Amino acid sequence: MINFDELEISGEGDDTFLTSEKWNGLLRDVRSFFDAENDINLGDHKLSLGSGLADTKLALYKGGTVYGLGIQSNRFTFNLGHNGAKYAFYNKDSDPKTEIFTIEGEGNIGIGDSNPNHKLSLGTDSADVKIALYENGGNVYGLGYNSSKLTFNIGSSGGRYAFYNDNNGTSRKEIFTIKGNGHVGINHTNPGVPLEVKGRIFGDNIGALDFMDTPHIKTKKVQSHNNILQINPEGNPVQIGRNREELALDIRGHVRVLGETPIQIHRITGVQSGVDKLIKHGTKSFNDSEYNACVVGYKSSIHNGEISVLRIKRKSGKYYIESVYGGNHTIDVDVMITRFGISFATGN
Repeated sequence: MINFDELEISGEGDDTFLTSEKWNGLLRDVRSFFDAENDINLGDHKLSLGSGLADTKLALYKGGTVYGLGIQSNRFTFNLGHNGAKYAFYNKDSDPKTEIFTIEGEGNIGIGDSNPNHKLSLGTDSADVKIALYENGGNVYGLGYNSSKLTFNIGSSGGRYAFYNDNNGTSRKEIFTIKGNGHVGINHTNPGVPLEVKGRIFGDNIGALDFMDTPHIKTKKVQSHNNILQINPEGNPVQIGRNREELALDIRGHVRVLGETPIQIHRITGVQSGVDKLIKHGTKSFNDSEYNACVVGYKSSIHNGEISVLRIKRKSGKYYIESVYGGNHTIDVDVMITRFGISFATGN
């Protein structure tokens, strides 16, 4: 601190260089410069440090190390005394005050973190959105952290997460999609089911695809072996829309192969010995010029050690079935109906 009062000359003094009046006038000008509140101009600016370049032209602290401001090579420079120091931005100039923004000498930046250990740290507070990439009222897309979860947020359930293969707007493709309702699409931007894939699904050396009833009990399996698809190779029955464990494969409904070519399995009840019964599903019968028919299973009692023999007939362009057995009994028969163009081989 300069004591200007001590520098003033009392009396006439030596006028060889400056009269006491001129010297004291100069001191008053200098003192007024330091005491003034931005009311002294030097040229066109309040304060000018000249045209010279230096990393530090204004030293705010100098005590072995220098903290200050400068200009160098078209750069406005801020300088710390050493790389262990930091730039600290406070929310006010009196206590209690909070360091809201930090730049460490090694380059780490903290927002709400006064001691960042990474290039950018957002502190220890939890929020579903800590970085907003887009915000328009309550419509926020961003990233956050909450309850040991890294959170990704989209503005509404109608939005989606889109993963692109390129940043070129003319050729990029959305290859992975997560909709706000939880549906996932692979090469499909609008999945209508929980997982929708456009293209082939391939697994290399995965052994088996296991479906779990509980996290540790494996009950169903799809397995590829020597290019042959095996379902439940351990012998458990397969049911699709049904639950009849006495059958190895039980399907309720139509199975479609090669586009629109259907395979249908229908149960014909009450087939009697010596009586032709029309094969139909509901009110629909099957024309022998369009369909094939074969027996795939039946259920009946054994009479006198004999087993029922079933026979499919063609009459008047339709398919009928009868049980060839002398006794008076009825059985239920499962019949497979296929359009022409599909053939099956059955047996061991």
